[in-house]
This record gives sequence, structure tokens and C-alpha cells, in this order.
Amino acid sequence: MPIQFYYNAASPPSRAVWMLLEEMGIEYEAHVVDLASGEHKKADYKKVNPLSQVPAIVDGNFKLWESRAILQYLATEYRSKNPKFYPDDPKARAIVDMVLYSDASAYQSKILSYLNIGGVFAGGDIMHDKFDGVKEALKMYDTYIKEQKGMGGDHLTIADISAFNALYMLSYAEKEGLFSEYPNVQAWFEKKIKPLKSYDKIYVQQEDGFKKLYLGALAATKNQ
Repeated sequence: MPIQFYYNAASPPSRAVWMLLEEMGIEYEAHVVDLASGEHKKADYKKVNPLSQVPAIVDGNFKLWESRAILQYLATEYRSKNPKFYPDDPKARAIVDMVLYSDASAYQSKILSYLNIGGVFAGGDIMHDKFDGVKEALKMYDTYIKEQKGMGGDHLTIADISAFNALYMLSYAEKEGLFSEYPNVQAWFEKKIKPLKSYDKIYVQQEDGFKKLYLGALAATKNQ
């Protein structure tokens, strides 16, 4: 029975789970949750995720939400398809977990704080005074890659997938030369992420409509 995958393409955590499903070749049925209409707050979806968030999965009778927990579950439950995404060795797995937890903190407290998505759609601007936090996050990611030849080791792991979807959000800022001081991040993207079939499917073949809306709102603010 295929996994039931509930997502919205505007959600970076949704895209992370989507990428792993594609890379591991796990059979799934996709269900787009219309956040704009409030579908995630309706009773039917709350039966899947009572917290009204995306992504979420249903695997048989098992329900799960929170993207990093889903990544860990999928890479463990379906490890026969590719065991490297979440290694069995305790030390190697601990490295992946370390990056996942650090990534969650950086995404919420630094990247999203800087982008001020809700504020921008309400007529505000990027929180430029939060940019030092972004630099701290980029330095952290750059250091992980330098030390481990990747986010979670020298092969692709769920840490790479999660971190990429957090870092991608910085493209919303359209800040020229943002990654120039972080050569390891740049090289990691070119070597590990860009060649992925899931990257092509999710990021190249499809327009990021949410990014377009965000940049439009940001431009409107600057033209006031």
C-alpha cells in the first residue's frame, strides 16, 4: 500500500519529505493541502494531523507529522531501498541527528526570522537587523560540510535534504553574493544537490509560486 503524503509545495518541510520519497523510490500517493483556503484547519485534515500543519504521512494505520521525524521514519522503515540516508552505525547516525537538530533551530530562529514572511505579506520588509543570524547559520552549515564532506557524511543523507530545503529559502532574499563567503555550501550544492532527480522535479520543472508572491509583496513594499 503506498504512503499517503499530505503536503503543500510552498512548504520547505513538505519539499524535504517529497525529495526523500523520490530519492528512495518509495511508492506514495500525493495529496495537496490547500493552505490558502484553510484546508489544513478543516476536520478532515485534522484527522491526519491534529496540529493542522504540513507535511504529514499515513503509512497503513500509522500517522506521522513533523518533517524531520518523517525523514527519520522513512529512511529507517524503508532502509532496504537505500540504507545510507540514515546510517545504522550509532556515531554516523548521531552526526546526522546533530545536523537535523541544528538545522531545525537555524531554520526557525534565523532564516525565517530574517525573511519575515508574515510581515512581508502584511506590507513589511525583510528584517535586515536579523542578517547576522543568517550569517551564523551559513557558517554553521559551511562548517558541517567542511568537517564531514557533506551535511551528514560524504554521501547523501536526510541531513543534506533537510538542510537544503532550509537554505533554499534564502533565495527569497535575492541578496547578491549571499553564499560567496561560504564556498563549502556552494560546492556542496553543485555536487550533491543539483544532480538529484528530485531537485530537477521539484525545483527546476516547477515554478515556485509562493516565492513569486513573496517577491511581489516585497517589491510592493519597497515601491511605497
